[in-house]
Amino acid sequence: MTMFFSYDESIGILTNEVSRKIVHYLTMHLESHNITPAQWVVLFRLSQQDGLSQTELAKRVNRDQPTLARILDILENKNLIERRASKEDRRSFIILLTAKGTSLVQELAPYVENVYQKMLRGISKENLTIYSQTLNAIKNNILAD
Repeated sequence: MTMFFSYDESIGILTNEVSRKIVHYLTMHLESHNITPAQWVVLFRLSQQDGLSQTELAKRVNRDQPTLARILDILENKNLIERRASKEDRRSFIILLTAKGTSLVQELAPYVENVYQKMLRGISKENLTIYSQTLNAIKNNILAD
């Protein structure tokens, strides 16, 4: 019997499995800080460029508008972000970190970096570069299709 080689099995399923395990690992480590990986990504992006519109933030965190709105509601209830009406378009909002949100990002950034270092231990910088380049090439192929 001939074995059929499947990219779905070797790439698709493995990528999905690793992605889920990364999210689970981050979830376990962020739980004690009362924050989810999705909330962390939003806070971290805002720390890189505060005052983004909700539309621009959705693009940068790769979330659709309804999902991002729910995340922002939670972060606002935790007093980590605030929404302000845009001066250019009063129908849209800009999203800003609060002092509490900024403080949490400053506290968690080194912690999250350490979590990733644990995940990546034993993997050379060269292999990580190749891994990132490969994932970006796959993403770009999908986007170009």
